Amino acid sequence: MLGFGLFSGKLNDYLSQKPNRTCDRCELLTPRDEMECAHCNDLNGAQLESLKEKIQETKLSNMRLSDWFLYASLIIVFLFALGFLV
Repeated sequence: MLGFGLFSGKLNDYLSQKPNRTCDRCELLTPRDEMECAHCNDLNGAQLESLKEKIQETKLSNMRLSDWFLYASLIIVFLFALGFLV
């Protein structure tokens, strides 16, 4: 069994995951062995566009959040450097 202690179960779960593919309609990951996408299989055109808009909004929100983390880390590094100079 791979892994040690508390992480062994999570590592085994990760290693046992099946490979994914990108759905042609919604561009989300879906298991490779499933013929139909669980996200968009039963959606009509308008619902699919709504799903794509939500996905795009989530991506933009995640990008903004990563920018905030970058700014915060730069401020922290600056403050540490300033602390060493004083």
